[in-house]
Amino acid sequence: EWLETGALFTGGWDGAVTRWDVRAKESKDSAHCGGKVFAMSLCGHSLVVGTSDRIVHTFDTRHLGEPVRRKESPLERQTRDLVAFGSDSYVVASIDGKIAFESPETTFSFKCHRKEGTAYPVNCVVARPPDHDNTSMSFASGGADGRGNYWDPLNKRRLPCSPDHQFPSSITALAFNEAGTKKIAIASSHAFELEGGDIPPLAPPNQIFIL
Repeated sequence: EWLETGALFTGGWDGAVTRWDVRAKESKDSAHCGGKVFAMSLCGHSLVVGTSDRIVHTFDTRHLGEPVRRKESPLERQTRDLVAFGSDSYVVASIDGKIAFESPETTFSFKCHRKEGTAYPVNCVVARPPDHDNTSMSFASGGADGRGNYWDPLNKRRLPCSPDHQFPSSITALAFNEAGTKKIAIASSHAFELEGGDIPPLAPPNQIFIL
């Protein structure tokens, strides 16, 4: 995760979260989360970190050390990704086709990315820039079912997708353009969720779509 001030934040399976000064080419400070770092999201001065022990840590980026908040994930299975909204709200996604929204006012979870009785991992969640539409807090999700969705957590509803597209393989990453008004980049790649082992001979190639 990157700040325009020149700070870079990294997290690893050693449980360490480190702030780097890329101009000085050195680490400034660090914190230890306990579990492996599986996901990170930066919003303002808040850095939200999801770990292998299903704990969500919130740090103040100005001085790492002890987290300002530490909570167990609302979801029962392993965290796959998360996205922060301000200093006290976030969305967390898991490997069993579920997403949860956590804020001081409410906490709820819902099922998604499911097909013919199979629950697919939610590989990525990303916030839509606030000027995209009249929804003040919305996000997109991408799953191993090869589909992407838009969500409005405040009104607990799925937003219309245009186009509503089935991608050839798992959606492994999403990114909006800076303005968030027209473009989203979608990475589609075989991710070994169901079969394991080697990539199947007829697996679709890795692809990036701009919609």
